[in-house]
Amino acid sequence: MGEAAPPERQQAGPPPQPPAAKRRRGLSVGALVVLLLGAVAVAAGMWFGPEIRTSVALQRWSAAGPRNVVRQFVAALDRGDTEALSALCYQPPTIETQEGRISAVRVGGLAGQPPRPVAEVTPSASTDAAKVGYDTRGKRGGYANITAPNQAGGEVTFQLQRIDGAWKLTSVLPRHAAVANTGG
Repeated sequence: MGEAAPPERQQAGPPPQPPAAKRRRGLSVGALVVLLLGAVAVAAGMWFGPEIRTSVALQRWSAAGPRNVVRQFVAALDRGDTEALSALCYQPPTIETQEGRISAVRVGGLAGQPPRPVAEVTPSASTDAAKVGYDTRGKRGGYANITAPNQAGGEVTFQLQRIDGAWKLTSVLPRHAAVANTGG
């Protein structure tokens, strides 16, 4: 009963292998998901690319640069330093003096507008607490705005741009108290 199988039935060598799994052609679900996410990332980068580049150029994570330029502007006004004022501005400001002191200044704005009294273009307190905003959609690379109460009882908005790697004042826009308080 326990006889061995005849020698011709015994197989020599390794046991037989199961048939190989059929290779599917095409992409797997994982590869499709990766391709879809990549396409979405590329589309988002193309859509928001200009704003992202402008935000990086404006260094939106730090308001120290624009605030420092406004501080220097106010200090130059106090000293009567017209050269320093010009160096801080993108275009030379229009400056009026009386008795050797700066009495009015215009930075940017429309041609023909008169310079504004110093009290209207000077913040009444430190710019450290002033509101800083950014517009990244500007045609010239975006800009920063610093808005603060002015010495005349209204408010003043300093508009700055990064030009050749440095912050420059492009306009100083005072608003009267009646306009500033109504939000208009």
